[in-house]
Amino acid sequence: MNKVLKECFLKSITDRHPPIRIDPVFTFVGRSPVTLIQDPCCSRVQVGLKAYFKDGFVLVKCLGLNPSVLNGIEMLKHEVYEAYDGDILELLPDNYKYVFDFKFEEVVKCQVGEKLPENETCSKTENPINQDENKNSRDTSEYERDISDDELISMQNKRARLSKQKTTVAENSLWEEIDGKQLFVFHSKGLVSSENIAAYDLDGTLIKTKSGNVFPRNIDDWKFAFPEVVEKLKSLWENGSKIVIFTDQNEISKGKLEIDAFKRKIEALQKTLSIPLQAFISTGEGKYRKPLTGMWDSLCQLYNDGLQVDKVRSFYVGDAAGRLEQNEPVKRKKDRSCADRFFASNVGIPFFTPEVHFQNSEDIAWARPIFDPQSVSEFSNLLSPSGTKLVLPTQEIIIMVGFPGSGKTHFIQAHLEPKGYTLIDRDTLGTWQKFVLHLENTLQNQKSAVIDNTNPDAHSRKRVIKIARKRSVTCRCFVMGAGYKHSKHNITFRELIDRSQKSIDELEFNLYKSRYQQPSTKEGFSEVVEVNFVPKFHSEAEEKLYKLYLMESYV
Repeated sequence: MNKVLKECFLKSITDRHPPIRIDPVFTFVGRSPVTLIQDPCCSRVQVGLKAYFKDGFVLVKCLGLNPSVLNGIEMLKHEVYEAYDGDILELLPDNYKYVFDFKFEEVVKCQVGEKLPENETCSKTENPINQDENKNSRDTSEYERDISDDELISMQNKRARLSKQKTTVAENSLWEEIDGKQLFVFHSKGLVSSENIAAYDLDGTLIKTKSGNVFPRNIDDWKFAFPEVVEKLKSLWENGSKIVIFTDQNEISKGKLEIDAFKRKIEALQKTLSIPLQAFISTGEGKYRKPLTGMWDSLCQLYNDGLQVDKVRSFYVGDAAGRLEQNEPVKRKKDRSCADRFFASNVGIPFFTPEVHFQNSEDIAWARPIFDPQSVSEFSNLLSPSGTKLVLPTQEIIIMVGFPGSGKTHFIQAHLEPKGYTLIDRDTLGTWQKFVLHLENTLQNQKSAVIDNTNPDAHSRKRVIKIARKRSVTCRCFVMGAGYKHSKHNITFRELIDRSQKSIDELEFNLYKSRYQQPSTKEGFSEVVEVNFVPKFHSEAEEKLYKLYLMESYV
């Protein structure tokens, strides 16, 4: 008993019209009342399809002015390809997607007169369907001709290449866990990969609370944030985009939100939308949390069937856009952060706020970053004012001033220690007595010293200046040019590339800001020098990471 191909259909993935039967004579599919396609980019005769029941495949020819796509690969015009059950055809790239749906029949080969068991079909020929291929045929001489042996070999080679990058249709919904539950990924039934990604934040973008509370009372406390959400997403999906949600839910890692309950929420949302979607849920800090690109990278590298995302035609929508407080025409609070806007910028795709995307509203002004990591250059002057000497020919003390993470230690190790300066760190020595003793010994040995502490106010610098005067040694002040946000960016970067790095508490930043007094020559310095941040990267990957927005806010 064998299975043989009995019927072939081309089925719209969006169910926009009934399946199209594919016969042993050429069937032409394109812009027509049958397909409901009105797009002028799609030809009336876009593809030609012919069923080969004996061999179990459909012959596909691209005939339109614009290319068609089979299993993620653009077909060459007038060349022939094989399509099998479950293969995906796009009449235009990323648009008008169809799946080949084959119907098979079990048959038993027998001799004439042989009696078969009840309800079994006898096939006296190799092909169970004995149709006249000329029946109801039309003039297809422009497109149809016999296939040569060379073309058949070419078809098999193309088929082998296509199968490696085949776009699959998810048969069932499923969840996956990544990196020790740092990331959860949801794939709904019917999900199809695409080069066009329509990406969304969740809370405040697609949904909001029914109760009106900032945070939901329970897992069912949600409704669509805008009346246009369902229609907009369905329209994008019908036109070939994949709907993807990227959401931060660090309450899960804190134990304040159960992952199983949140999964049910995502599944309920998908069921209500009635379209396939994919969701990425970041559960804590680290590379998966926006604005870092871990979720997006996972999509592109693992969960899009190898299709390269078209960043021009894809986009991201989110409400964390750094918008300022507004009183007119409608009062609204300022955004909690800029994480969504920075996420889109890091990824390199267009960004929209929900109001602009769903309701075509005018955009609202947003707070531009005080520090922009993309502006950092390794070609800046190291010291200001220009012409300042890095080291003096005579003995001296240099007092460093700057935020935690502003680059003081790196500057000393890269530029001063190699010149013979002794680094003295009061925090490492522990007490002022040990600090003074170490400094006195360094000067006694005719060496220059550099003090590596934040030294924010005149009081903390006074003792060092007093020692310099006592020893008749020049004392200069080097002030780091990296401000508050720049320094925090440096620390975040440091922690990402080296997990052993100690995290610096926000209290230390606040303490520095509260005590800071601008250094002046009136304190006794011979010179006050500004140190510009000039990075040195060990690799292109480090540089690329550094120039991303690593924090949710830079204001």
